[in-house]
Amino acid sequence: MHFQMLLNTSCAGIVYSFECIPLSDEPNEKLFFFVQIIGGDSMLLEKGRHRGMWTKVKGGNISKEMQEAICLTIDNTNAIELWKNIMPLNEFDVKG
Repeated sequence: MHFQMLLNTSCAGIVYSFECIPLSDEPNEKLFFFVQIIGGDSMLLEKGRHRGMWTKVKGGNISKEMQEAICLTIDNTNAIELWKNIMPLNEFDVKG
């Protein structure tokens, strides 16, 4: 079973809340995160396996600073919680 995770981050002195859904593309062993900023845009991020780099796959007008703050928050989230809530990518309809 999977759930949206509610996380908080700050950027430029403002605290933002966002929902995060971890997604796995198992045949390709890729890890994605769908992020919905509360009251704002959404984006799909891919977490690189080898160097740990983040890539925005698709999404709205989210500043680079905000994206970096969100990625850092996800990086600092308990890995067990992330894996417990993971969902297969092919079961998730990413719009945008």
